[in-house]
Amino acid sequence: MRAWLLKLLEQLIRYGLVGLMNTALTFLVIALLTYFDVNAYVSNIVGFIIGLLNSYILNSRFTFNNKTSSHSAKKFAASFIIAYLLNIVVLKFSISISLIPVLASQLIAMVSYNISLFVLMKVWVFDRD
Repeated sequence: MRAWLLKLLEQLIRYGLVGLMNTALTFLVIALLTYFDVNAYVSNIVGFIIGLLNSYILNSRFTFNNKTSSHSAKKFAASFIIAYLLNIVVLKFSISISLIPVLASQLIAMVSYNISLFVLMKVWVFDRD
């Protein structure tokens, strides 16, 4: 296997590990807030803020072997906004059809967020690789 393919595979595995941990952390926060009857959208944003900080630090250092910087932080923040807006659209649609519970809607929205953020991080935020 070529070196670049091995590096990509390693990044995908590391991103997956960070993503699993971050998704669990975000969902735990959302679930706890939902348990305490906090509004679905408030629960979602609080969970994502905590997850956002965790994701930036771990992905910059562990996944992409970058130091944190103001430049990559700005690009990460912009990427997060794009991915989060997609998450809200999916969440709103999922809740509006009323066929599944709110927490299931949250999980579906989180999946759309994770996929879009990965692509943005790989091709733009940490593009030096």
